[in-house]
Amino acid sequence: FFCWYIDTKHIPWIILTGDLVASLASGMTIKFFPLFFVHETKLSPVQVNAIYVANPFLLCIFTWAAQALSKRIGRVQTSITFRTLGISLFLLMALEPL
Repeated sequence: FFCWYIDTKHIPWIILTGDLVASLASGMTIKFFPLFFVHETKLSPVQVNAIYVANPFLLCIFTWAAQALSKRIGRVQTSITFRTLGISLFLLMALEPL
């Protein structure tokens, strides 16, 4: 099995590749979020703008929370926790009933 050939020197490159793919994919989808919110979830333009205003504040709060959590459980475990949370919320948004 190919995992036997993965050494610790490969880990940064694996992380870089995953983050690069995720960044490119999010760059193609994020610009369409306002249209999704307006057309699919029937939010008003004021509500959509409120989401975009709240976003930097929530990002600061969760960055602080992730740093505090990483001191307790470790950086890798915190990364996995927040990545799983992000994917779950993204899927929840995508599967939201029409």
